[in-house]
Amino acid sequence: MNIQPQNQSNREYLHTLRAGAFLPFMQATFMALVITIVIWLIAAFVFNAMDPYKPAILLGSIAWAVMLFRLFSHWLNLTTVETLIQRDINGDGVIGQTAPAPVTEPAPRVVRIRLDTISADQHYQSNTITFPCDDDQLQALAKGLISGLPFSEKFWTGKGKPFSVNMFREVRDVMKTHDLCEYVNDADPRQGIRLTATGRALMEKIASPTPPQADEED
Repeated sequence: MNIQPQNQSNREYLHTLRAGAFLPFMQATFMALVITIVIWLIAAFVFNAMDPYKPAILLGSIAWAVMLFRLFSHWLNLTTVETLIQRDINGDGVIGQTAPAPVTEPAPRVVRIRLDTISADQHYQSNTITFPCDDDQLQALAKGLISGLPFSEKFWTGKGKPFSVNMFREVRDVMKTHDLCEYVNDADPRQGIRLTATGRALMEKIASPTPPQADEED
């Protein structure tokens, strides 16, 4: 018994006489035979028809033709006409179905900036801050904040604004983590967020004509 492997990477076996003609013919014939017998039994023993074979043969023949047509259509969909006749009909340079282009997710836009600080006890610290946005968005935010624009979700997100809601929240969370911004009133966050001294200094550098060293991933 010849069994096709389940993990066969191509469909060459579909172009064999067995797959293209013998199996569809046998399947359609078997189904038509079953329908013919059932119709004959119903006509003969239920309706006492004088010629029960006539409706049985008629309906069986119709069922055979319909089933064969459906099976053959399914086979054509699997093989394609181009592959069957080995000719490039549509002129796309490929015989058969063109392989779909691989779908690749765009790399996240990220800007990395090094922040050097000196603590109150004169300890030098160097951190790399990763902003989940591109350079243009970060520049727009920096210029806006140092010019006095509010650091609010409503102002920076929406149609025609630099950020989506999720991106703005991610940028804001990164700045909070690195103490670049803080709540005006910790007891009442509704009063808004403002830049810390370190945050303002960094935003001024970012907004300057020669911003600090940044690595951007597109």
